[in-house]
Amino acid sequence: YSELADLRVSLERKVAERNVELEEAVERQKRIGSEIEHQSRRLTDARDMAERDLLMAEKVQRGFFPASAPVTTDWDIAMVFRPASRISGDFFDFFLGEGDGGPCLDGLVIGDVSGRGMGPGLVSVLARSVISRRWPSLRGQGLGQAMAELNRELSGELGGVDEFLTCILLRMEGGKV
Repeated sequence: YSELADLRVSLERKVAERNVELEEAVERQKRIGSEIEHQSRRLTDARDMAERDLLMAEKVQRGFFPASAPVTTDWDIAMVFRPASRISGDFFDFFLGEGDGGPCLDGLVIGDVSGRGMGPGLVSVLARSVISRRWPSLRGQGLGQAMAELNRELSGELGGVDEFLTCILLRMEGGKV
């Protein structure tokens, strides 16, 4: 009986020690669960903010490009612009002048910035803006000279950017390209 009583006391002590260990483990698990939940909320908030930023960048970029092709007296123009992703490194613009019967197409640019995402999208907006702003002053120059000037200006603006900019610049004169 004495041995059984000692065994019972020993078992009760071991059960009590194990209960303390289990309660500590449960508390650690609760703290870990709480930390995981907190980090999950932070990630969700960051994802939501990135999504809002991406949506805003998409809207801004689309606002910089023509929504439809211009109606001119000398060319029948149609276009569709569907970027592969929400922010595009592709860009385009139409340059209009005045003809005998109304607006005429002076030229157009179609370009692409290498890479994907926000960086190339910003570069495409800048490139399109520089080319559009400079078009009137380049009108009387040869295309080679005009491209050299555009390249110098864009290289100065984009000196530290690793993406490549490729574009085609077309000039229209009297129904000829």
